[in-house]
Amino acid sequence: MAALSNIVSVGQELEYPLKHHRMWQLFEFGQNIPNYIAFPPGGIDFDQLRKFFDERGGLISCRTFRADDKGRGPFKPEQKDWDAIVGFVKETNPNYFSLFNETLPRADNIYQGTIRISQAFQHVEMQLEYLTGSGYGRDIEHGDIDTLKTAQRRLQQPWPEWVPEILRNRAFELTRFHWIRPLIVEFSYYPYPVGMRKSRFLCWEWRKG
Repeated sequence: MAALSNIVSVGQELEYPLKHHRMWQLFEFGQNIPNYIAFPPGGIDFDQLRKFFDERGGLISCRTFRADDKGRGPFKPEQKDWDAIVGFVKETNPNYFSLFNETLPRADNIYQGTIRISQAFQHVEMQLEYLTGSGYGRDIEHGDIDTLKTAQRRLQQPWPEWVPEILRNRAFELTRFHWIRPLIVEFSYYPYPVGMRKSRFLCWEWRKG
């Protein structure tokens, strides 16, 4: 976690913190997040990255983001070739923050999707969009999906009976997380413990809606 501790405070004073700090906020709130390591632009430490790569069984995903956190940076999922990772980092780290997280088997997912928390006058509203089976929460953003399930409710209203209890409970918990509205949390639910807290429900990130 040394590389993370070096930059976890970078941007935390911002109204909308940078990606690595938003992930850490979820962890501090008590949610489970993937194991990850992050470096500022021009600050890569290949020894620390190699240690993280080996600890994760030689399989990681490589993400990048800008200081203003706008737009999508280059992304390399599910990388197991160390030389290819080094090449990607040398190309991108001079201009981007670098974030590397453990890769979890998408085929093992039970649920994946997003929880959206919004505010309408005095009412807190929750919306669930999720898939069952193989995939990632971000798949929802890529066009129409026949198997997508959607449910929405206000805080004091009951969920439809078909919504899994674990998703109902986590949506309720996240109504108390952060003041930004609308707020979206991307999640996955696995049949076995994963992530930093070794639990089945995992939050990949939160972002503005």
